[in-house]
Order: sequence, then C-alpha cells, then structure tokens
Amino acid sequence: MLKVIKNLLQGNSLIFALLITIAIAVVSLVKLQIQQIDIDHADKYGHTIAYCVLTFFWIFHWQKTQKLTKALLLSGVASFFYGIILEILQGTLTSYRTISYYDVVANTIGILLAIAFFYFFRKKTSKKR
Repeated sequence: MLKVIKNLLQGNSLIFALLITIAIAVVSLVKLQIQQIDIDHADKYGHTIAYCVLTFFWIFHWQKTQKLTKALLLSGVASFFYGIILEILQGTLTSYRTISYYDVVANTIGILLAIAFFYFFRKKTSKKR
C-alpha cells in the first residue's frame, strides 16, 4: 500500500504541491461558514499542520531534481514567505481576518517539522540501502 501511495505521489508531486498551496490560500482568504472547534489554540494547530503538509509536499517535489539540502532550504524558505504573504493579504484584502504574528510562528513550526521529518526519514531510509 505504501509503495502505491509513493508511486502516486512520485508521478504527481507537483500537482499535489500546487493543490495544497492553492487550498491554503483559499482557506486563508475566503470567509468560511464552518463551526469553530472548541479547542484552545485550534487555529494555531491548523496553521502548523497546514504548513507542515505544504512544506513536505514541496520538499517531496523538489528532492527529485535538487540535492536534499537545497530541496529542504528552497521549500522551507518558499513556504515561510508564502505564509507571510498570505498574512499580509488577510490583513489588507479581507475585513474578517487580521495579520497575526502568532500565525507566522505556527507556520514556521510546521515548516520546521516537515523539514525535520523529511530529513530524518530520508536519512533513515538511505542507511537501509
């Protein structure tokens, strides 16, 4: 099953990365009529998870054509600035969202988690070969 998933992702990594990028923009900028979850800081957990997934998929895409270190750096920096741009757009284009430095911190934690997961997972699987 994991091999099937890996093969699906391998051939379509750019499509998945772009879809996740677009989905984050939509969720960040469109007013959603959803029930709020009654968990302390649920929004920050959402940011962390979203940016972890975003960064992971971009790393997965870039590592096919770049050295791992460059893929990690490129994906991490791009995801970080993407998050900042979306925060600025939330504060300037919407009347129902505001710029939050804590969201940027949560995004950064997600980015760092993705980099760590990918780096250590990749390093572990490389040793098995």
